[in-house]
Amino acid sequence: MGTSERQGIPDNRPGHRTDACNQKINTITRKYQAILPGRIEKLFHRITMRKSVSTQVVVVGYPHVVQAESTPLCFADGAWPGSTHQVLRRAASTLNAVLAAKARKYGYDFVDPSASFSNHETCGDPAWVNGIRPLSRQVESFHPNASGQRALGWLVWQYVKP
Repeated sequence: MGTSERQGIPDNRPGHRTDACNQKINTITRKYQAILPGRIEKLFHRITMRKSVSTQVVVVGYPHVVQAESTPLCFADGAWPGSTHQVLRRAASTLNAVLAAKARKYGYDFVDPSASFSNHETCGDPAWVNGIRPLSRQVESFHPNASGQRALGWLVWQYVKP
């Protein structure tokens, strides 16, 4: 631990920040595995108890928000290194795996948008996910934009159309 860290000043060296960020994302991913299944189980149980027999339930997963590798000329992805991109993608895949497993258990349909959003993450062409815009007041970073919402709607439509 450096002197500045012992004094309560964060160590802002690039590698240190990346490691700390990746560790936080990994902590969230572990919570997806440890805590989320029980919460989803309770939610799906409540839905099942209240829905009619003929009601179709469609559970929608979350797309990957960044491409597999950092894009050097695009800063909308946070200009994070490839390691952070991989950790973020693993978190989304873990979240989707938990949702898909619980959906299957309850006989619900599961829509995994990952393949459809490939090349449409932040810095994609065109991007279906809002990236970071440090000079704007946008608060929806890393959430599907209008095009992404239409794509998600179309994916769900494939499950519910007559």
